[in-house]
Amino acid sequence: PKIDNLRALVSVLNSDIVAVSESWLKCDISSQLLDINGYHITRCDRTDRKGGGITVWTRYGIKFLHLQCNIPHCIEAVWLFLIDSSCIFCSIYNPPNLSSADKFTVTEH
Repeated sequence: PKIDNLRALVSVLNSDIVAVSESWLKCDISSQLLDINGYHITRCDRTDRKGGGITVWTRYGIKFLHLQCNIPHCIEAVWLFLIDSSCIFCSIYNPPNLSSADKFTVTEH
């Protein structure tokens, strides 16, 4: 499975944060199946049609808060406030059919 390839890559790269867009995950897929040793998982699954979605793995020891932002439903995003660095990490999936108005709304945040 692709998760095994990702686990191997993360092991080699030793990244603090790993983000994947187009994860294609649904709520019936357990986060335990996507476990990467030494990382927390945060997900934004697409619920209304297939495809899309974002999954972020954050290394244990990095303190973060998962932020909920009021952005258009057609945009999938994971926003994390990294506590020790007072920094915001965001991974956004920008669907190909996104309107200019919705793109502008995202940049306002």
